[in-house]
Amino acid sequence: MSTTTPKVAIVGAGISGLTAAKRFEKEGYYPILFDREKRIGGRVVTDVQGDFYLDQGFQILLTSYPEAKNQLDYAELDLVHFDQGARIYKSGKSYLLGDPLKNRKFFFPTLSYPFGSIRDKMNVFRLKHELKSKSVEEIFTLPEKTTLEYLQDKGFSKSIIDHFFKPFFAGIFLEPDLATSSRMFEFVYKMFGDGHAALPRRGIHQIPRQLHGQLSTTELRLECTITGQEGSELHWIDAKGESHQESFDKVVYAGTCMVDPAALNLNHDKGEWNSCNNFYLEYLEGSLEENLIGLIAEPNALINNMHRVPTVDGTPSKLLSVTLLKSSEVDSNTQAEAIRSELRRICGIEAGKLIAHYLIKKALPVVGSLRYQLKPEDYSRENKQYVAGDYLLYPSLNAAMHSGNAAAEACIASMKPAIHLP
Repeated sequence: MSTTTPKVAIVGAGISGLTAAKRFEKEGYYPILFDREKRIGGRVVTDVQGDFYLDQGFQILLTSYPEAKNQLDYAELDLVHFDQGARIYKSGKSYLLGDPLKNRKFFFPTLSYPFGSIRDKMNVFRLKHELKSKSVEEIFTLPEKTTLEYLQDKGFSKSIIDHFFKPFFAGIFLEPDLATSSRMFEFVYKMFGDGHAALPRRGIHQIPRQLHGQLSTTELRLECTITGQEGSELHWIDAKGESHQESFDKVVYAGTCMVDPAALNLNHDKGEWNSCNNFYLEYLEGSLEENLIGLIAEPNALINNMHRVPTVDGTPSKLLSVTLLKSSEVDSNTQAEAIRSELRRICGIEAGKLIAHYLIKKALPVVGSLRYQLKPEDYSRENKQYVAGDYLLYPSLNAAMHSGNAAAEACIASMKPAIHLP
């Protein structure tokens, strides 16, 4: 590396950090990427148990995400698309509800869905058409209200809100009251309408793996805990417990776990998170189709959503992922038995052995006023520091990639161009 090339450190090898590294490399820099974990990916994690790929939490890629389309190779990810609808369970019965314009199998079930009036169903398609013609940038400039208030103002009945919007979007926002900003709702609803919900066949961790695979000049230092920064000196402890320090021209702190919220935070003011419990159980039998999300539309239900995890070879899935909007510590086996009971009673699904359980305390950051992008100077801090992460914008993979790229661009603009000497 030429001594004339400014030295850049990125703290955090999650989605935003990896995307920032890509941008630095494109401009001729040789960033050093730190992370305190043994792996890359941040909150985007997949464990492998035998033939099973277990994502830590139900995370999906919406294929119409603008920044994801710029950063990712979808063909290489080997995506499995979910159908544009859901199977909704209530009181021992199940119902199909979905977009008949994308899949004709939803036409008659949606028309006869008993928990929404004709007006509700017309409102759904009217809203989809409205958002189709609205740009993402425009969505994030509109006045904010809660998603529940937004739906009520749009004229949706309490029945369709309780039996579709609440269970469906509670699983996305990881909060049951639809208190999330209407900007986030419009953005997500538009992304569903413009593309597909998908999962890489080998798990969501294929996304950070692909981003890392696109790097060539970045030095990755895992199991390094950053202990502080004094001037241009970055201090850290490695996996052996040995202390180090090194001088950098710029430091990008990527992700909320890597920064001091009081000193660096822009938009994640209270440091609050939405949490969940994610259980994996054997799927023995039942009515839940593959590539379809299952929802329980009962207010006191334990389970929010479920899906059958895609297999690598395309054979029928025998693994069920279940999400609970419950943030407390629970006994895995006791909770698994309660899940089996509820699946049997409400859904007619028989589930078997517990495969895995994850308590995800920091699943999604609770963000203040949502925005789509920031001014370049808003990514910079004192002491030659820059920040990136979805918490700066809105909680999603798209925002993580967007902020990582934008923070790197802002940092690059503040430095002289990298000079390569022979």
